[in-house]
Amino acid sequence: MSDNTQLNPGKSGDIISTDDIGGGVKVQNVKVAFGVGGSMTGVSELEPLPVAQSLGSSTARSTTTSTSDVIVLASNASRMRAEIYNDADKDFLLGEGVAIVTTSDFTVRLRPGAMYATDDYTGELRGLFVAAVGSGALMITEVVT
Repeated sequence: MSDNTQLNPGKSGDIISTDDIGGGVKVQNVKVAFGVGGSMTGVSELEPLPVAQSLGSSTARSTTTSTSDVIVLASNASRMRAEIYNDADKDFLLGEGVAIVTTSDFTVRLRPGAMYATDDYTGELRGLFVAAVGSGALMITEVVT
């Protein structure tokens, strides 16, 4: 079957670009374009698709292996993302917010080898290990604008 399709056959309608993908099925070919209302710029080698990229800087560190509540990350209005990885041999209890973390009041339990990531949360992160750590630590990465 040939590609392209005439709209309103018998009425001399426009011909649109299509691709016959078999079985009597045609898919319309469309081009990517961008622009504000009332205008359009076709994507080409000379006019590439504009992409907004959000760049930030990251800081990686480890924290103490305390069995009492500690601040893991202070509040930071510039934070884009935070990633916390439990590289220790004991569970870590993580809390979002300023409330003291206890074994009965926490946001998430990070088992050894577990990771917690948050986007767009700029508040305080705090927590504690449930028992004395024999090896490893809590690894923290914070990405800020």
